[in-house]
Amino acid sequence: MVGQDEVVRSLKQVLKDKGKRAFLFHGPSGTGKTTIARIIAAQLECEHIIEVDGATYSGVEPMRELTRSLQYCAVGANPSKVVILDEVHRVSAAAWDSLLKSVEEPPKHVTWCLCTTEFTKVPKTIQTRCVCYLLSPVGRDTLYDFLIKIADAEKLSTPDDVIYLVAEKAGGSPRQALSYLAQVHGCVDRIEAAALLHEAQEDDDAIRDLCEGLLQQMDWKKAQDHIKALEGLNAESIRLSCMAYLTKVLQNSGGSDKAVRVLNIMRSFYQPWPSTPMAYPLIMTLAELVFEQN
Repeated sequence: MVGQDEVVRSLKQVLKDKGKRAFLFHGPSGTGKTTIARIIAAQLECEHIIEVDGATYSGVEPMRELTRSLQYCAVGANPSKVVILDEVHRVSAAAWDSLLKSVEEPPKHVTWCLCTTEFTKVPKTIQTRCVCYLLSPVGRDTLYDFLIKIADAEKLSTPDDVIYLVAEKAGGSPRQALSYLAQVHGCVDRIEAAALLHEAQEDDDAIRDLCEGLLQQMDWKKAQDHIKALEGLNAESIRLSCMAYLTKVLQNSGGSDKAVRVLNIMRSFYQPWPSTPMAYPLIMTLAELVFEQN
């Protein structure tokens, strides 16, 4: 695990005590929630890991089927089962009700690992039944050291300034940092790497115009113009550049009304965007903001 030292120390003790078998990991995308759940399975020497996507299997019947299957021990030398339930904030209320008993008092051979980017959407009844850990964005310098080790282990000839750029632009996400490193490992300098990542800058005219349009409550047609102007840029770079610009606006806002408006817009750019074509997360984010404002 990278940059989550306090969480790791606590987990080691909890696993050593063997008293808890339900964990809830929350935090931004790419910070290691699912990874740490798999590490727990490895520490328990569990050969039977059940990974469930809460967004896909959000209904009550799939969850009831899951809990029924957990009544039986795993086949093999180790009877343990570890359930990794991703995107748990997408699970329906009825499905949560069907899981309460199993999460509170799991069979002796079962350990639950729940993962979410939206902790507040997880019912309190589930939160109180789990040991909860927040995985925070990883610092730039820690990411840089991590990437240097990866580059050395893989015998990559990536210049240090390129690796530093990757650490800066990864948004605190080791997963995003590794993805960027794979993209730029053949680059000879920072300029080439920035071009390859289609790096946007907070002082870029298109970024500034987009943020100012949101602050002035633009209509959907104007939002479409901004989407076209940003075509070809990396989605995560757009998000980070918007956050950087809006942060400066927030720091210099003269009145509380404007500060509140800026803060509300920033919330829509806070979580890392998925690795999909730029248009998808940008269109969804702008549509939600524009239609909410109007």
